[in-house]
Amino acid sequence: MKAFFAWIKSRPGVKLNLVLVFIGLSLLPGRNHFYDLDLGEARPLVRTVNLSLPPLAEIPVNTTGVKAPGLSARSAVVIDVDSKTILYAKSPDLKLLPASTTKIMTALVALDAYPLDKVITIDSVHQTGQVMELKPGERITVENLLYGLLVESANDAATVLAQSYPGGEDKFIEAMNQKVKDLGLSNTNFT
Repeated sequence: MKAFFAWIKSRPGVKLNLVLVFIGLSLLPGRNHFYDLDLGEARPLVRTVNLSLPPLAEIPVNTTGVKAPGLSARSAVVIDVDSKTILYAKSPDLKLLPASTTKIMTALVALDAYPLDKVITIDSVHQTGQVMELKPGERITVENLLYGLLVESANDAATVLAQSYPGGEDKFIEAMNQKVKDLGLSNTNFT
């Protein structure tokens, strides 16, 4: 796992892709019926159909007139990667609290700042929300804090990483905002 984090740290483009993957995975629903569906291996039924299709457009176009399905999220954007065309937008400029995005940015800044095997001694912890139940005086590696942060969504792990940063939490937040600028995320700001 150390080699994986080192590989991520050495390739800046991979970090943004990982952020997008984590965001995408966080939007997936749990226990989907189709995950448990037993399809087995059977020969598919095939029949010949004479059908002519129109040529594909360079920019995706909704030729069917079918509207996008309802979405409960307050804001969403779907972009075609190849053409950079916005396929769907719902309140794209709405300013939202970043929730798990903050934890992902915390992990990216921590990966830049600390070696994975660095041991941090816990001074104080704020036990709010999802936590690892860290205790004052406990010693833990940055790698384990990152696991707690990204797998368990532990708020106390994020706080410890920020408090241990050179200059403390304020400098950590500055580093997060600088990372946001480096990634070209112009409408994101941490306070």
